[in-house]
Amino acid sequence: MSNPPVSTVFEVDSSIVCALICLRQTEPACVAAQFDQATKSCALFNGFEHNHDPSNPKITIVFKFAAHFFAN
Repeated sequence: MSNPPVSTVFEVDSSIVCALICLRQTEPACVAAQFDQATKSCALFNGFEHNHDPSNPKITIVFKFAAHFFAN
């Protein structure tokens, strides 16, 4: 992501758990998240800016309502 995360949660075991954490984040609202398996962290974002980097191993989680912001 090109914008800084609003929060980062550590000791997260999967992208599914990261997505659930994002859904529970309400203030500020989380609209996208990135799960980093290497560090077991989940970065929460309240914006849609995204730079595609094929060398980045992080998993980006985008919810259906926001998917059109990421379409090419």
